[in-house]
Amino acid sequence: MKTTPITLLVCMFCTLSFSDQSKAKKLYADLGLNSQYFNYEEQNNESVMLNREEGYLNGGTIAIGYKPTMDTEWRLSHERLYGSVDYDGLTQNGSMLHTQTEEEISLFSIRFKQSLGEVYGIPGLNWFVSTALNHRHWDRDIQATSMSLGLSENYSWNEFDLSIEANYKLSSKNIMITQIGFAIGFNEKIEVDLHKIGAGKPSFNLGDIKGKHVNFGYQRLLGDASSLSVSLTYQYWHFDRSGDHSINTGPRRITISEPESDTHRAGIYMQYRSAF
Repeated sequence: MKTTPITLLVCMFCTLSFSDQSKAKKLYADLGLNSQYFNYEEQNNESVMLNREEGYLNGGTIAIGYKPTMDTEWRLSHERLYGSVDYDGLTQNGSMLHTQTEEEISLFSIRFKQSLGEVYGIPGLNWFVSTALNHRHWDRDIQATSMSLGLSENYSWNEFDLSIEANYKLSSKNIMITQIGFAIGFNEKIEVDLHKIGAGKPSFNLGDIKGKHVNFGYQRLLGDASSLSVSLTYQYWHFDRSGDHSINTGPRRITISEPESDTHRAGIYMQYRSAF
């Protein structure tokens, strides 16, 4: 899985390397800051909550884009989010457990965007369709307490994303931006650190993952080659329960699985773009 971001970077580098000077002027770079409210909840087979994590995550995004024509665009981006959130759940013996979870979430994405032109009968309203291939990685480290040993889990999956976007031009320099889309996951994996109970670090397949996202924002054109935008964002993923996975813990054998869960992330995103 670690080769996926490298492959995307190589593809983008090759594309740009073989472009002529006129095309090189169609490049742009993005720098963004992101603050999100994070809510994650696991449920058992009867849809009863097992645990919940919630709090704020902060991070940033870097991206490089290329516009081969006025109507098409490629964008390669990397996003990272960090934070410590509250954990409320149950121990194995059914006691209440309150602790913290250290979260680290990353995204590598390559997106292609196609302009569909102006919406008929609505001057200034243009719409677009875009597709993306995403690779996501999530490190989840539940902190130990006097009642529990703690637990570290690493999730990774790929996504195919399909989105519809619309831009409404308020004036020559002010634009309203809207995006809505959905994602289907594949190659879903989880790695669980069970060294503390003598079970090593098993890895197995997650259940199916489906997601959706909505963005609504404002863009201010600062000149011919730069802009500043602010967006409100919402993202949601549903994780189906995984299959059972059996592992050896010394003299005995245990069965583990990842429960059904839902993740919500909502926040604000600020981005500066410069073309060159």
